[in-house]
Amino acid sequence: MTTPRSPSDLAKLREVEPEEDLRYTLDAIRLVRRALNGRVPVIGFAGAPWTLAAYMIEGGGSPNFQHAKRAMLGEPKFLHTLLERLAREVGAFLCAQVAAGAQVLQLFDSWAGALTPEDYREFALPALALAAQIAKTSGAPLIVFPHGASWALEEVAVATKADVIGVDWRIHPAEARRIADKLGVAVQGNLDPCVLYGPPDVIRARTNAMLRDFSGPGHIANLGHGIFLDVPVEHARTFINTVHDWRQPQ
Repeated sequence: MTTPRSPSDLAKLREVEPEEDLRYTLDAIRLVRRALNGRVPVIGFAGAPWTLAAYMIEGGGSPNFQHAKRAMLGEPKFLHTLLERLAREVGAFLCAQVAAGAQVLQLFDSWAGALTPEDYREFALPALALAAQIAKTSGAPLIVFPHGASWALEEVAVATKADVIGVDWRIHPAEARRIADKLGVAVQGNLDPCVLYGPPDVIRARTNAMLRDFSGPGHIANLGHGIFLDVPVEHARTFINTVHDWRQPQ
């Protein structure tokens, strides 16, 4: 696999054809859609351009993405070109997921928080907006999640024209709700995934507090990022059941 770190490396990257190169994902969506038979919606997802570029340049995960940032600072034109290319391929992949049966789409910018606001605006946000623009041609509702960049919620919502903005635990639900209501979008989140390590009574209390603070329609209850592999299944079930049992105070 090519680890692109300079303009000359771009020529080594080939175009991705979703139905050929990513058919396993599309086939999985088709199978799940048939098996669910309309009981719950199928959500398609993809990593945002900056997040994918960071992994590609780094060659894997990293605590600080020094190689990606070195490319950003020393070869900005290269990074812009890579991000635009990824944006188009991510958008096409999301559209292919809808054609395969996905009913909602989500774009995860998992490493949005690794950049300064200035660098995020210059590099990541334009590519994220392009990917979102292409994805929205599918007609499916779009969720965009700039993990670790709560400061960017309003800018991301405006640039991507997302239907839903995902938020992590670094922002208070009331503030996230205020921004979402101002822009006329829904909001998703934002329980700290580590809460699921707590005892059931703590999970219930924290989940109810989150639901109360978001308050009202237009909120999709969720964790503020992915669930950890070693979380006990019963703890995850406690979270889900608490959400199902929630009733808005009159």
